[in-house]
Amino acid sequence: MKIIYKIIKNRILIVSLAIFIVYFLLYLLDIITPSYLGVNNINNLIFFASKKNIVPIAPELSHGWYNYMGTTYMGIRIFPALIASLKFDLTIVFGSLLLSLFIGFFIGISGGIFGGLYGKFFSILDYTFFNIPYVIFVLLLVYVIRPSISGFIIAIAISWFPFYIRRIIRVKKSDETIYAYIKKICLHLIPYIISDIGSIYGILTVITFFGLYKNDPFVVNLGNILNLDGKVLGLTTLGDWWVVIFPLLFMIIFIIVTNLMGYEMRRSISNGR
Repeated sequence: MKIIYKIIKNRILIVSLAIFIVYFLLYLLDIITPSYLGVNNINNLIFFASKKNIVPIAPELSHGWYNYMGTTYMGIRIFPALIASLKFDLTIVFGSLLLSLFIGFFIGISGGIFGGLYGKFFSILDYTFFNIPYVIFVLLLVYVIRPSISGFIIAIAISWFPFYIRRIIRVKKSDETIYAYIKKICLHLIPYIISDIGSIYGILTVITFFGLYKNDPFVVNLGNILNLDGKVLGLTTLGDWWVVIFPLLFMIIFIIVTNLMGYEMRRSISNGR
């Protein structure tokens, strides 16, 4: 109860949680009823084209909320496209996070319980084979598995689960029961899980920005909105700042919010014990 009280009293955590809930509710709406974005299908960026002009149009406040962030290359409305990208991006983020947590939890907790050579083996494996920079590792895996939602989930999960092994092994088992040990691990992991949501989201955006969907550059994804087959960055030299600034802000806000949540949650848990 003391931990819950600390969380409720933490204003930064509550504000961050409120913003995260907004993103999550938009994600659910994208799945349940995408028509609120003004289109019947949100699987292709072309459906968000205004059909007025392929040249980017500056943000407008007088022609409906769809145009609040202006348009990008091919006349695609940025605001509804960014919201629609949550369906693709957060599905991969949550899927890969759950898979990596599942693998890392059982390997890490078994290493903590049995200890000895078993624990040392996975510690050595973690700090050697999986010490490759994870962005490069994910890129290599995606090229092998093929870029798709399931491919991204598997690739990110394989590169990410060692982090959970490392975090769990740090939680030393004393004379407590298995139940108490698992509870202690869960409290230790919760802040990391929250901050990992934003970290994986950023990594996914960077990877898709590299253009892994060359066969379909109009997949509704934040990285593709920033890239659009390499044409968007060229537009910034012409003064069309909004085509990059708004997608970047959309991503940065989400990453900052999740990391603040994780940090403040860690403080609340440690102070509440």
